[in-house]
Amino acid sequence: MRTQRVLTHSLTIAAALFVVNALGFMTEFYVLFIDGTGDMFTFYKDVQSFNNLIFGWGLAALVASFVPLLFDLHKRIAGVFGTGFALCYAVAALVLMLVFRASALPYIDTYTQFDFSGIEGYQPSLAPFRRVYLLFGLLTATAVGFASVVTFNFVQTRNLETQS
Repeated sequence: MRTQRVLTHSLTIAAALFVVNALGFMTEFYVLFIDGTGDMFTFYKDVQSFNNLIFGWGLAALVASFVPLLFDLHKRIAGVFGTGFALCYAVAALVLMLVFRASALPYIDTYTQFDFSGIEGYQPSLAPFRRVYLLFGLLTATAVGFASVVTFNFVQTRNLETQS
């Protein structure tokens, strides 16, 4: 039960970190808006729509991470609804991570093809994309761990009830 409590809170923390990262995602690309070429400006606008997408996913994950807390899954064994929710959350995190990876690749390819020599003092970096990969991976791993523990506790409780 202790593991379930820790993972319930970890899910909310991972989602909150993902949202905060999404808020600062565009910071490193701002110089492309100010000092970049026309193509860089177009890239900046395109990657901004991508940022809106990951922010929306993060916000949805954060709001959904409060559901287990509302149903006191950090204090008690989940029922059918709680177990189903945990499994759906984990599956959604896995699917969205795969969608994110596929949708980020064109932006990364475009960014790496720019010639940044005309922008004084700018060091191109894929760090914003790497941070999103890392935090999305953390969120997904936490969601899968949470779903596994909730499901295990649910099945174990049902088996004990059946035996008595």
